[in-house]
Amino acid sequence: MWLAAAVDGVALPPAAAAQSQTYPIDLPAGPLPASLAALSRQTGASIGIDGALPAMQVRALKGRLTIERALERILDSSGLRAVRIGPAAFRLERKQATRRKPVPPPAVSQAPEAPQSELIVTALKRAQSLDNVPLSLAVVRLRATDTSGALMDSAAVASRIDGLTITSLGAGRNRQFIRGVADSPFSGRSQSTVSVNLDEARVTYNAPDPDLRLVDIDRVEILKGPQGPLYGTGALGGVYRIVTNRPDLGDASFAATVQGSGVQHGDVGGGLTAIVNLPLIRDRLAIRAVGYATDEPGWIDNADGPRNSNDTHVRGGRLALRWKPSDWTVDLAAAGQFQTVDDSRYVTTGMKTLSRSGIAPEPHENDFLTASATVTGPLGALDLLATANWVDHDIASTMDASAAAPLFGLADSQLYFDERHYRLFNQEVRLSSKASQYFSWLAGLSYLSAMSRINGRIGPEAATSTAIETARQQVDELAAFGEVSLALFPAITATAGLRAFYSHIADERRGVPEAQQLRTKKTGLTPSLSLAWQPATGQNYYLHYAGALRPGGLSPASNGLDSRFQSDELSNFELGGRWVLGRVTLESGAYLTFWDHIQSDYLLPNGIVGTRNAGDGRIAGVEAALRWAPSSLWSIESGLTLQDARIVHPEGSVALAEDRRLPVVPGLAGRAAVARHLSLGAWSGTIEARMNYTGMSRLSFDADLDRRMGNYAIVGLSAAVARGAWHGRLGLDNVLNARGDSFAFGNPFTIRNGPQYSPLRPRMLSVSIGRTF
Repeated sequence: MWLAAAVDGVALPPAAAAQSQTYPIDLPAGPLPASLAALSRQTGASIGIDGALPAMQVRALKGRLTIERALERILDSSGLRAVRIGPAAFRLERKQATRRKPVPPPAVSQAPEAPQSELIVTALKRAQSLDNVPLSLAVVRLRATDTSGALMDSAAVASRIDGLTITSLGAGRNRQFIRGVADSPFSGRSQSTVSVNLDEARVTYNAPDPDLRLVDIDRVEILKGPQGPLYGTGALGGVYRIVTNRPDLGDASFAATVQGSGVQHGDVGGGLTAIVNLPLIRDRLAIRAVGYATDEPGWIDNADGPRNSNDTHVRGGRLALRWKPSDWTVDLAAAGQFQTVDDSRYVTTGMKTLSRSGIAPEPHENDFLTASATVTGPLGALDLLATANWVDHDIASTMDASAAAPLFGLADSQLYFDERHYRLFNQEVRLSSKASQYFSWLAGLSYLSAMSRINGRIGPEAATSTAIETARQQVDELAAFGEVSLALFPAITATAGLRAFYSHIADERRGVPEAQQLRTKKTGLTPSLSLAWQPATGQNYYLHYAGALRPGGLSPASNGLDSRFQSDELSNFELGGRWVLGRVTLESGAYLTFWDHIQSDYLLPNGIVGTRNAGDGRIAGVEAALRWAPSSLWSIESGLTLQDARIVHPEGSVALAEDRRLPVVPGLAGRAAVARHLSLGAWSGTIEARMNYTGMSRLSFDADLDRRMGNYAIVGLSAAVARGAWHGRLGLDNVLNARGDSFAFGNPFTIRNGPQYSPLRPRMLSVSIGRTF
């Protein structure tokens, strides 16, 4: 479903600039939905309709045309017309409609429309209508402002998506979990359960979420459930995919936004974003540059450091080049983001307090760099995509380790310096058939090389610290994958996918008291199978099965002996559906997951993070989401998640708490939002209220570490306005100043000495103003 969200600082190019841009278009004759999907793929346009598309065939179309002219030709005898609602976004309307809906300028969240039944998504590695996707896929589409007033991050996306959970350890240190597939809140050696992707590039393997700020982003697509066939090892919970705005080959544009924010009982902050688009050769070559800097206010007081000590500083940018010499397109891109957090965000005196004492300041840094190259184009009757990307990711954390110093044979005040370096190289080539309602397929080859290096040192300062542990892992993986969809009957389509892979893993660990090496090879298959039934327009029911796995490795262990952890495997069954009934869209799904030999990061007595196989798990859950546009001025949406995720069979000698629920993810979560859209003369705007409830969850299934958290609701209000090229917004987050524990963990060396709490950020006011040139 099309969820309208917004990002502060993002300004889309004016519609007039996009109207004159032409594209080389080659559409075969076929069903109207397939033609629109192909047009979206070839031009990057997003196309929606009030209700459902008529069942009809359209003629072939070939030539260099604007998007509007191509739509006019396709819709010639359909009884529909295309209305531009953004630089590359169109709404299809019946021609007999006499009343146009008020549409604000591109800089403000657009007015609510009837549910979108023809949103084109690409997370499944080919352009598909969201209506035809036979699994749970959620989309957050971005606009110029958001409800928090800060640059939108992955936590803000999670507040709009059912089933997506983000830990709150701190910027650049969090982990993502989808639909209860949560192994541990700690960051050890195990591969992430969610694959984070930037456009066609995978950007994480076993690193935490880099928390890339969503500046000049078109949308975020979240695939729920295991995605082993298309995305390979590690995507046990799903995929979090960021789709950027590509360079506009038509006209130059510039946009800038300034913002400010302040937290009650805390600090003040501010930021600046800028976006430049410059065609070098009209319709052939263009570059797009994005830059942003923000200082986010802190709200935790450290008695051994400054007040409001957890200020966060983010600097980042992205540079993209698009070259379109013919029907082929070449995209080159580079991005970097550098985050510094002055101190941890936990306290030790209760979740309603905002201060702590007796703990030295604990700064954290997260530096992320990536570069990618992608080539797409027709290869006869097929579409070819070849892509390669490189990632360099450094994380450095300093933690007070005085409480654990005796366990390392040390005395007095000690600090632990945790330095991690992740490097990732990924290549993929894939072929796919043209969009068809009856038969389609894709096939590809991929190669992945992932290296991680962890260095842990302890001492009173960095210059005199002593190495405690050094670990290095190198993973090389080669895979062949494919997927095919076949219409068995007019209303029933079957889709089958399979990935065959070979991986080689080299683990080295040097620590106290021994050094270890482990080299393993693994081959395997990860399948998927689904049936989709569409008895009528606007209705899609599906039954889906998929699997995924993670390879094993080496880990530090408390006894120095049992240090290997084995591969874990996950199988998921899902029954779901999507209904479009006039102005109402309803989605629901029930899922059952079996997770064998769960890899779980855990804390050793000395505070070092190890990894082990905790046992076999089972996850059962239900999701439901509703979007309703009762009129052209109002929109209402809500979502609910109920799930039970637990270990059913502990493994080996693992001692678990009596409560065996999996960590971090709540059993109950809900959200609701209502928006009113305004049009007053030359002014247009949106007023929105949003509420999120997070139910009770727990930190760990280890008996001596278990902490309760959650059970709180957060309310946010925002108002966005625009007039001509100017836009602005005002936001108030955590309106009721709710106090709750968002994450019951901060320092691994002191967590056994007493409770730790991560209080919610207090009430925050934000304001921004921007202009497009």
